[in-house]
Amino acid sequence: QPARVRASMIATGRMPAASVADAERPVQEKCGIIGAYTPHDRAPRIARNALIALQHRGQDSAGISVFDHGIKTVFGMGLIPVALTEETIDALGPARIAIAHNRYSTSGAVSAANAQPVQIHHGAFTLSLAHNGNLTNPEWFRGQVIADAETSDSVLLTQYLLKQRPLYRSWRETFIAELPRAEGAFSAVAITEDGCLHGFRDPWGIRPFVIGLFPDGGVMLSSETVALDAAQCAYTRQLERGELVTVGRDGKIRSAFFGKPRRERFCTFENFYFSRPESFVNQTRVQAGRIASGKLLAERMTAKGIAADVVVPIHDSGYYAAQGFGEGARLPLRNAVGTSHYVGRSFIMAGQGARSGAVSGKHTIVPDQIEGESLAVVDDSVVRGTTMAKIGHGLHDAGARAIHVFSASPPIVDKCDLGVDMKAKTELPAAPLADQPLAAIEAHMAGVIGADSMTFLSTEQIAAAFGRSPSDQCTFCLGGEHPVYGRQELFAPRSRRLDGSPRICVFVSGSGTNLREIIQQVETGEIDAEIASVICNKAGAAAIARAESRGIPAFVLPSKGRVAEPEAREAYFDEIAAHVREVMPDVIVLAGWKLILPDAFLHEMRRLEIAVINLHPALLSR
Repeated sequence: QPARVRASMIATGRMPAASVADAERPVQEKCGIIGAYTPHDRAPRIARNALIALQHRGQDSAGISVFDHGIKTVFGMGLIPVALTEETIDALGPARIAIAHNRYSTSGAVSAANAQPVQIHHGAFTLSLAHNGNLTNPEWFRGQVIADAETSDSVLLTQYLLKQRPLYRSWRETFIAELPRAEGAFSAVAITEDGCLHGFRDPWGIRPFVIGLFPDGGVMLSSETVALDAAQCAYTRQLERGELVTVGRDGKIRSAFFGKPRRERFCTFENFYFSRPESFVNQTRVQAGRIASGKLLAERMTAKGIAADVVVPIHDSGYYAAQGFGEGARLPLRNAVGTSHYVGRSFIMAGQGARSGAVSGKHTIVPDQIEGESLAVVDDSVVRGTTMAKIGHGLHDAGARAIHVFSASPPIVDKCDLGVDMKAKTELPAAPLADQPLAAIEAHMAGVIGADSMTFLSTEQIAAAFGRSPSDQCTFCLGGEHPVYGRQELFAPRSRRLDGSPRICVFVSGSGTNLREIIQQVETGEIDAEIASVICNKAGAAAIARAESRGIPAFVLPSKGRVAEPEAREAYFDEIAAHVREVMPDVIVLAGWKLILPDAFLHEMRRLEIAVINLHPALLSR
């Protein structure tokens, strides 16, 4: 068969070298970013060590900027231990603020000129910036500054912000006013000459970005929670869409928002491929979501009537999906494909091995226990198909009776301009069938990779595996709308009917002066609403008496001693959520409520279609 012959030609090295290089070019990760403030001047080493946990996100270069009576930046090419040695970090000296970056080039050439952080000085101002993602309108920025065609979008953004800085009173004002001009995916950290650390995220929330707190008052910003874990920093929350966080030289945190609010469009690729399985993304452990996706694949196998004897995982990113598949299908896992951890995610072509069944410099077939078996081969994704064709050919030569390939993602049918290295639809074999039913794409891809069958998840299934809705994720490369240029839905329409005046549940922590004003304006008719309940987290607070004196039900749940540890905090807010479900208000008003509501609670309120309004003027840290 043509597909089988093509796979054989690739496996034995008989395809032209240029064709092999093009076919084997892997889908690359995004960049990784770290921002750290520490009161004890250890930010450079903490940032570097945390960045190592994000090595999977970029391997071209790594760099770090620190602030100590000015900004100093160093970087190097290659992996972090080579690019940022221990001696390099020691030479930087002590500093309270640092940002760090490891890069995979999706815009701009692979060179020291495009390594990050990008530090530029102009007049009285200096900006050092590290960026994860891709801007979709770099040409607009190129027209505003002096730059050549090879200049990366990160450099263009840095140049533009620095150019605009004299027009405003502060860097915060500059970011808030000018960042709405940036379109596309951008999670970024920055240091400014005034000694402040900044972090900001695009209004669509395409790339991951989280914030954590150290016990001593330090702050860390990171692409993934796994870096917080490496630094022993407690995860607090993810940065919101269009949010700017600033950490001053005194360690105080300030938050503001820029641009129009947009519906979240988190990158689906982050869930099933890019992020480390230990990371916590959008309230779901990535590992758990991948296991769930494997179970959904097992259901698809049963529905299609496919029979398999064993499950063969493709390490490393496909392993957890294979685990879930094995659990769902009640089939054993056989590690018949070995993976080298020294090659990374790029292939080094090798000749055909003898009984070892060498497939490439990265994958090696282990023939034991698969001879004569029907295999369910499970990977995180099948993008161009050449890697899976090589593996399938090797398994076939090792004696497998049948090879059924399962992808824990939907088929990739369109290019990405938001940071994923898929710039041409012509390199995607599923693209010509983008408007066809899933079964037609599966049949076509089975021929491409030379397998007996090919099975994908749908976009609805991959979203469900991670507890999400397809409308909350970027699915452009999977055939969905572009998050920036597609139809914009600012807020999801409310399906729960509102009969009569809205019911309000007021959250308070102290004397209840804001509560008093709300009660008075409800009583005078200035606010057309009914106060259904008051929730207070402090026993004996004056707000309780204010509510009870007006005949308003008051629910007291003291938070003291219950919010320091993650499990206790989760249980505490579960109790509050249970009370809210009993009352079922239309709106929650935080009127001097002095606790951060965790993401899980807010997601539950969104599911219940209960709006949450915060009247407190500060960004709370606990």
